[in-house]
Amino acid sequence: MRVNGTLVTSGSASQSISLSVGSNTITVVGTAEDGTTTSTYTVVVTRISNVANLSSLALSGGTLSPAFAANTPNYTASVPNATSSITVTPSTTNAFATVRVNGTLVSSGVESQSIPLNVGSNTITVITTAQDGTTTSTYTVAVTRFSSVATLSALTLSSGTLSPSFETNTTTYSAIVANPIGSITVRPTLTATTATVKVNGTLVTSGTPSQSIPLSLGSNTISIIGTAQDDTITSTYTLTVWKYQCTLVDAGIAEGGSASISWNAVDVATLTATPNSGYLFGAWTGDASGSDNPAAVVMDSDKTVGATFVEDTRDPDSDGLTNYQEIIVRLTNPNVADSDSDGVNDGQEVIDTTNPLVADTDDDGLSDGEEKTRNTNPLAKDTDGDGLSDLEEELNTKTNPLLADTDGDSISDALEDTDNDGISNLREVTELKTDPLLVDTDADGLSDTYELIYKGSVAAFAPRIGDRLRFELRELVPQGTLKLVGALPTGLFFNAVTGVLEGKLTGKPGLVKLSIQVLNGKTVLRTIPLQFTVLAFPSGLIGTWQVLLEDANGSPQGMITTLISSPGVWSAQYDSLGTKTLRSSKGVFDLTPSMDRAAIAITFPVVSLTPAFSSSWQIDATTALAAGSYAQGTLRGFRLAKTGELPTASRQITMVIDQGEQDGYQIPAGLGWATGTLGTTGSLPLSGQLGDAQSLKTTVRLSATGQAMMWVKPYRNLNSLIGGIISLRDTGIVPQSPYTSIRNGLSWRRVADNAELSYSSGFGPLAADASVNLHNKPTSSLVFSANLGLSNSEFRNVVFDGGGLPSAEQFTAMPERFVMDSTYKLNPVALPGRVMALWQGVINSTAGSFTGTIALDASNSGILKGNASV
Repeated sequence: MRVNGTLVTSGSASQSISLSVGSNTITVVGTAEDGTTTSTYTVVVTRISNVANLSSLALSGGTLSPAFAANTPNYTASVPNATSSITVTPSTTNAFATVRVNGTLVSSGVESQSIPLNVGSNTITVITTAQDGTTTSTYTVAVTRFSSVATLSALTLSSGTLSPSFETNTTTYSAIVANPIGSITVRPTLTATTATVKVNGTLVTSGTPSQSIPLSLGSNTISIIGTAQDDTITSTYTLTVWKYQCTLVDAGIAEGGSASISWNAVDVATLTATPNSGYLFGAWTGDASGSDNPAAVVMDSDKTVGATFVEDTRDPDSDGLTNYQEIIVRLTNPNVADSDSDGVNDGQEVIDTTNPLVADTDDDGLSDGEEKTRNTNPLAKDTDGDGLSDLEEELNTKTNPLLADTDGDSISDALEDTDNDGISNLREVTELKTDPLLVDTDADGLSDTYELIYKGSVAAFAPRIGDRLRFELRELVPQGTLKLVGALPTGLFFNAVTGVLEGKLTGKPGLVKLSIQVLNGKTVLRTIPLQFTVLAFPSGLIGTWQVLLEDANGSPQGMITTLISSPGVWSAQYDSLGTKTLRSSKGVFDLTPSMDRAAIAITFPVVSLTPAFSSSWQIDATTALAAGSYAQGTLRGFRLAKTGELPTASRQITMVIDQGEQDGYQIPAGLGWATGTLGTTGSLPLSGQLGDAQSLKTTVRLSATGQAMMWVKPYRNLNSLIGGIISLRDTGIVPQSPYTSIRNGLSWRRVADNAELSYSSGFGPLAADASVNLHNKPTSSLVFSANLGLSNSEFRNVVFDGGGLPSAEQFTAMPERFVMDSTYKLNPVALPGRVMALWQGVINSTAGSFTGTIALDASNSGILKGNASV
């Protein structure tokens, strides 16, 4: 037996046979034992379906969203408001499934019953049941029937009030806004939340303000359109906003005042008039009337108004002038009777034609009230016309301002010369500002006459011998003949034609008494005294001055010694490098105006082949210093000491010259020294030697600054020198100087010269310091040793250096220790195992110096002929 072709044992179950949904045929074939005879049995087995899906879903109106899909259960659709019902056509996937729409059985693929639709959302439920009777699928369609309501439920404004009040079915409105309002917003609220609204074409959210809408003067139309949800029905509301203008005619530019507008309410303008000082408000004109201030104007249309002002006739200060007259016409203070406080009230000054704003109308120094009291003319500075103002006569000349010739001498008060100083009262008062009643206004000992005619270059208060003066007598008398009476000071000359008295004072100091006569022919018309005192030539400039000439590098190039005497006479000597002969010159100079100083140009003329040499000096008596310049550099120096600045006794000194860094070959290693005695005349002769063993012999002179100038050419080559400034200030040798010293220091230079025995290659210039000290002769060698801090009068660790001595000889045979005996002789201490060089030396206790000689082995070729120094 076979089941569906598969052999099965009789009485046994066949293989498992799979069943499809629906009808399934099973064939059973039995075969006889003979193998040919068969019997066929057919069994039809039906498997019931569980499919409950729809294959499609359609609406009679609207469109499903999303598009139908069997496995999508929820849908929406929209229909116009005109669609009041709808049908649904469902189609099942399985033909044996059943379907119900809103609970009503509907055949697959057949339109459902008519379903009524409300405005808004409507839910339709479609349920399919599978063949098995248990499996179901539910589909939901939300159908929205659009609203047809497009009206507003409310409308408000940001400014102004709707007229009439809002009603949904009223579509036309108006409103009035204040003139300053430049824009407006409207707030529309829709009846149906599904509707939309636009204001002047711009979409606005219901219940919120619209965009800002600019307003022009006059009418402004605003359109509000509501659109129902179905987008076919609209409601239009029209709003006319009126903005009226209130125009002020001539406001703000009228003479009497100005007016302004404020808006206290939407349709009310408030007018305010502000009168200018001196005016009062009168009345409103145009579309406003009355004199209320402020005044209200109802703005139901454009308005044009004006304001009038009238003169303020009040007189609060009772001076006879109205406020209008004081403020507008006279510019006086309406609350003060006497605006300029001159003692005359403003109204009276108007009557008198004086200026009520100026206390002194004629500017003569007397107030209008004072002039009224004195009976002088407040409108004329010079009441009596004599050339002097009323106040000048009262204060300065003490004459009567009401009479041109107070003393009746036929000479007007202005032309009088009350103090007989040759200067008219008028000129003294108006031009020179001097006192016409005093010959010497400032009591300086010099008459006003002198100070007027003096044209010199020095202070008029203190002419001195040596000053150059110039008087111009024509300052007193422009015309006529002049004659000078009296003894002229030496050096002054008078030109009667030009009236000039001038020259340089060269005589003696003292009182000068002169008179200036004004002549008409031989008749003396006037005599004017001229008296002044001549002072002596500045004593601080008199004496001998020395200056050191230095080049741009500060190296000394020469020295000039100049003798200065009154009345500005100089004679000079110039010692320069490279020359043996001093050059001389002399000349004169003028004093620096009003100062104890002088500028001197000193020139030494051409001598043989030597060109002229010029220098410019400035000497100052107050500092005792000189400074200046010449073509190649500068000069500096001082005045030499004189009586009161000199030592009271002769004192012996020692001087040490130290050039600082030294090596003994290119720079001499020894210290220079000199001794001498500073005398009571300020002369200091010095004698000693320089650090290269060159003898030094010169004389220096004490200066007023407590210093001295050294200028020495000690070598054969006259371009070699040692020169500069040394100080004696702090030694106790010279009196304490009140003057500031100049810079100290020496410059030492030796020019190359093959003829010299040592340092033929020269050196320098070297900067050197000079130390000057007071020397007192010791009473014994032991005292001298103690003063030097020596033990047992022994000099130890002595080193010889310089003067061309080779280094090999510096330590091999030189004495290194000395013992000083009672005669100040220096005795060398023998060196063990060494031959000592021959030495002789002794200290000069009186001069504060020592001398010595040393003999070296002449066979040593390394020793140069010359001198060594210690």
